[in-house]
Amino acid sequence: MVILERGFCYIVEWENGFHAVLDGLMATVKKHIKQGQGYEGGIFSIEAPLHVSNVQVLDPVTGRPCKIGYKYLEDGTKVRISRGQQASGALIPRPEILKQRRKPRPMEHASQSLSWFLLLIGVYTQSAGHEKGNPRLGRGQ
Repeated sequence: MVILERGFCYIVEWENGFHAVLDGLMATVKKHIKQGQGYEGGIFSIEAPLHVSNVQVLDPVTGRPCKIGYKYLEDGTKVRISRGQQASGALIPRPEILKQRRKPRPMEHASQSLSWFLLLIGVYTQSAGHEKGNPRLGRGQ
């Protein structure tokens, strides 16, 4: 990924999945440090990585910074497109780091196994009142 900043381009390297480390540029932040025994306090400037949300994507056709929009193609796949005044509306490919899931997918047959478990312990029986209606829930008999 390449970043354009006042006429300069920077290559993005990913760190921890959420922070962007720019090759040749680091964000400068101010740290307020309280005075203590053996060291002097004050306001110090240190370098820190940028968050991914503060990095803007380049349009693949025009090479200008753009926003990202989402659209569905005819076959039903969801794709990213470039948006903005000087954007071309071209498809923006997803980086490999965004293709990975943060949370694992749930089990496919979890609801089926739950219903079998409830049937096994006797929750879904006629004696429980599910066939005729449960009088405690206000359903008729």
